[in-house]
Amino acid sequence: TDASHARPLHASDYDFNDDILGPGAAYTATLAQQFLARQDAD
Repeated sequence: TDASHARPLHASDYDFNDDILGPGAAYTATLAQQFLARQDAD
């Protein structure tokens, strides 16, 4: 990335899109459920 787009970790001026929290959590939960279902099948 170029310097104008670089942000330090936990930058106070970063505007996180809170609208993606729900879909992101649902996606992660689905991945975990699918992974665990495959583990049980083995």
